[in-house]
Amino acid sequence: MSFTSVQKQYIISQPYKSPCCRKALLFGTLFAKGEYNGKNEITVSVGSKDIAEFLSKFILEFFGV
Repeated sequence: MSFTSVQKQYIISQPYKSPCCRKALLFGTLFAKGEYNGKNEITVSVGSKDIAEFLSKFILEFFGV
């Protein structure tokens, strides 16, 4: 397993209790990995299904979609 994979697994295994921490993690990921296509759609490319599921919970929490 690569260093990056280990770090990603560590990040998604942490309990983010505070809403500001969850929002910061989500927005940081959207900024780093997101791509806006001009049609009010954002595509996020992540490396694994686990990370996608982790981020989808935060997207649902903050955006309701």
